[in-house]
Amino acid sequence: MATTSSIPRSGLTMSERQALLLAGDLVCVIMAVLISWAVWIWIDGALEDPIGFLRSKDALTPFLLLGPLWFFLIFHLYDPHVAFHRERTISGLALATGIALIPYLGMYFFAAPGTLPRVAILVFLFSVSALEFGWRMLAIQLFTLPMLQRPLLIIGAG
Repeated sequence: MATTSSIPRSGLTMSERQALLLAGDLVCVIMAVLISWAVWIWIDGALEDPIGFLRSKDALTPFLLLGPLWFFLIFHLYDPHVAFHRERTISGLALATGIALIPYLGMYFFAAPGTLPRVAILVFLFSVSALEFGWRMLAIQLFTLPMLQRPLLIIGAG
């Protein structure tokens, strides 16, 4: 008699898929921060001492706010009905990018020049959107493979 521990489990559970989505989103946010820092260093011509430049500009503070803000804006994309549906994911990412641009435009026009990294924040928004788009399309392709689907048996009348 086979026990449940000896039967190989196939497929990923929904919580495993959501955890992988979250991990991929975290990688996308970190990569977008690094890209925006690189562009900011390149634009300001601080290639000789980039770490000193980022320390002098207190570069971490705006991005400590942008990361959680981005996760708040894409929170609805973890719903299984949205996460694995291509059109809903694209519209959700477009909506998150559009909503994130609203405070950026307010900051751009009302903050004094030189007080905030305007270009770096804009580069972050566009790079995180592009990276998320690529990651989510790859995730949809991967997580909908037949070998990763859990078998299901529906028994009923009618």
